[in-house]
Amino acid sequence: MKAHALSARIGERLLGWVALVVALAGWQVAAEVRHSHSVATFTSALHALGKILSSAQLGVDVLPSLYRVLAGFAIAAALGVVIGLFVGTFRALDPWVRPVIEFMRAVPPPLIIPVAMLIIGISGKLIISVIVFGAFWPVLLNTTDGARQVEPVYIETARVFHVARHVMVRSIVLPASLPMIMAGLRIALSTAIIMMVLAEMLASSTGIGYLVLTSQQTFDVPATYGGVLLLGVLGWFFDAAFLAVEQRVLAWNSDFAGGTRV
Repeated sequence: MKAHALSARIGERLLGWVALVVALAGWQVAAEVRHSHSVATFTSALHALGKILSSAQLGVDVLPSLYRVLAGFAIAAALGVVIGLFVGTFRALDPWVRPVIEFMRAVPPPLIIPVAMLIIGISGKLIISVIVFGAFWPVLLNTTDGARQVEPVYIETARVFHVARHVMVRSIVLPASLPMIMAGLRIALSTAIIMMVLAEMLASSTGIGYLVLTSQQTFDVPATYGGVLLLGVLGWFFDAAFLAVEQRVLAWNSDFAGGTRV
């Protein structure tokens, strides 16, 4: 049974890679057939990507973006998990905090960029702050919902044995909430990349977002597509790395198998 499941999973992944190769080949053929100055071929975009990674742009644009995404995501994850566990455990707080949470999460994250520019100014701190704001809400909401869905019998048993609140949260609530937390973290990671690109386009003179924007404005079409290709590769790498971590963290969960909830 396990061998059959493994072969099926390998087959699905091979089909995915085949579909990717077909899509890239279609891009190449379509660009060559159209022969437009506004559409770069896949090979020219790949060549431009190689130049980005082998030139000074690696240190000026790529590495700062990676730092901003990872720093913003880490801060958002820490704040979202801690506050979410607190709010989800102390349910008496719900009438007080729920309206604030619902109001703030209703604000489209990109709209916070002009406000942050007024308060913080144009700097690396602004970009990280914007990433934190966008990535915080998925983590907070999923963690809160996960904490509230813990079986009441576990909580009551801990109270009967006079287990300290912080021990109960660490030993009961957090493990039971992990599937929901990991789902929120995965959404937050993709949100962090999106917010990074937007912030760098609007309020930065470095970064991958700034690179894509300036390449488009200077009609460097291959570099524009190369930057987009780089963002796609980074997004895929981060997601694959996160799934590998998630699979290890949730290996104990019978509702989780091979990185997919069943």
